[in-house]
Amino acid sequence: MPNTMTLERAIAIAAEAHQGVWRNDKADNLPYILHPLTLMMQMRTPSTRMAAVLHDVIEDCDDWTFERLESEGCPPDVMEALRFLTHLEPEPGFNIKRDDETLDEFFQRLEVDYLQYVTRLADNSIARMVKWSDLNDNIGDGYPTRECDRKDRQRFNARLQRYYKAKEILIDHWPQDPTHPSAGRFCDSGIGEFMSTWSVTDKDGNPVDMPTGD
Repeated sequence: MPNTMTLERAIAIAAEAHQGVWRNDKADNLPYILHPLTLMMQMRTPSTRMAAVLHDVIEDCDDWTFERLESEGCPPDVMEALRFLTHLEPEPGFNIKRDDETLDEFFQRLEVDYLQYVTRLADNSIARMVKWSDLNDNIGDGYPTRECDRKDRQRFNARLQRYYKAKEILIDHWPQDPTHPSAGRFCDSGIGEFMSTWSVTDKDGNPVDMPTGD
């Protein structure tokens, strides 16, 4: 077993793993590595920073596995968080609509799976912190920047609803003890502003009322 992985090495692994991948859900079509780096810069501890920069490596990159990261000396607490954060398909083709289901049933199936995944990770303090920032970055300003999302607002809105509900799950699992290191952390990310401005439209572009959590 090598010496414990440094943050510098974790950044290098993420850069290698995501090399040549572009984040085409953003208008500027930027390199994907900027996403984990953005999350990393929002974290406050060595473990959360390392988990943030590595959070998509195993999920998105076939060359990287949990075992390989362990062999690189990834710390046990980071490895535990990454096992929670890595969201793999329950079965091949799970994210593809089936011939025997409606579009609404397809969206519901994706939502159930995603919210179960978020619920599993919500009690791990490192994973919870990273996922909160991940959701914020994925939501952005709530406007569909990709052409495919602009053409398919129903699919785009369904994904936003999943993210919104996922944030509610994380809030429900946040420590209530004000002395806890992560207590109130979500307030730093603008949850009040997000909940007051977030909106969803139906397939015709008409606003749909969503619960505010009050």
